[in-house]
Amino acid sequence: MKIYAKFRESGLISGFYPSDIYPEPPAGCVEITEAQWQDLLDHPGVRRWDGAQVVPYDPPAPPVTQEDYARAIQARLDATARERQYDSIQAAVSYLGDPNPTYAAEAAALRDWRSAVWTYALAQLALVAAGDRAPPTVTDLLAELPTIVWPA
Repeated sequence: MKIYAKFRESGLISGFYPSDIYPEPPAGCVEITEAQWQDLLDHPGVRRWDGAQVVPYDPPAPPVTQEDYARAIQARLDATARERQYDSIQAAVSYLGDPNPTYAAEAAALRDWRSAVWTYALAQLALVAAGDRAPPTVTDLLAELPTIVWPA
């Protein structure tokens, strides 16, 4: 049995045509070995045809979305509040004006920090949208964010 394959312009597979099922493969097919066929089956989306052989393919990462940034920033805010045993930053900020001075001070620090974080992040994302800055990775944007200053 011969195995034929059809590939897209990118070299990614679009179909296999074994000769026992397709005695006449569609136009544009190439004959591949059983080992190449198995390699393509075993590694979907990460192998492609370079015109002569099957080679590894590293697909591009999907673009980072506004939702990706927002989720990561919110997770950082909540994780920082949890460092002081609050359930979330929202819960922590609810302690503003609390009779316990420690809770009130931590709530104020978290509120001010949250505001600084979102102000910075949204300004950077506006630069990206305007074409004045390349889109940062989520990790890079998180590393740029202001840090919390806890009350003494």
